[in-house]
Amino acid sequence: MGKSVYSVVLDDDIVAALDLAAMRAGTNRSAMMNRLLAAQLGFATPEDRIRSVFDVMEKLARTQYNALQVLGSDAQAQFSMRSALRYKYNPTVRYSVELYPHSQEYLGVLRIQLRTQNNVLTAALANFYRLWVALEQNALQTPAALYEIGGARFARVLRLPQDNCGEQQLGERLTRYVSLLDSCMKLYCEHLEDSETAATLAARQWSRGMDEALAQL
Repeated sequence: MGKSVYSVVLDDDIVAALDLAAMRAGTNRSAMMNRLLAAQLGFATPEDRIRSVFDVMEKLARTQYNALQVLGSDAQAQFSMRSALRYKYNPTVRYSVELYPHSQEYLGVLRIQLRTQNNVLTAALANFYRLWVALEQNALQTPAALYEIGGARFARVLRLPQDNCGEQQLGERLTRYVSLLDSCMKLYCEHLEDSETAATLAARQWSRGMDEALAQL
């Protein structure tokens, strides 16, 4: 959906109210005007669809995927969850899904962050991410350009599903993908004393959880 610049004449009081609504929503005047006009005309904007996807993800995380704690979404089309690793002091992993409202090439990006001073854990997570990438590349032929590994940090660019699924299905897929990644990471970290066993168990979990729907991401 393209965007263009238009000139409109508005009452000053309406502009003030519009700016106040935009500030409360964490957005700008143009985006708020676009949102209000779309709602009045019964038109769903890309931002509306993203909010619908995040609503699905939040509901699923609260009802079916209890290992994932919802942190919420923001005006920048980003939804965040967190989970505790079963490792020593139970460090917290943060999963952030950012969806691109106007991209015709990619759906968005998943980012994983974990703050730790533990060099052993940092190295283990980097090894786990490399394992995850290898599993996806071998089975799904995903290009290397979709991934970025930086110690305890990880980013995975998400592809647009080819079956043009709706917001409900997309929210379900994204939540299941994060849940699968989270469960595999926990298995891996639970067996760090034996790296071969850790990799085998995580790979087995990945194979059980990966399906045709998730493979499109």
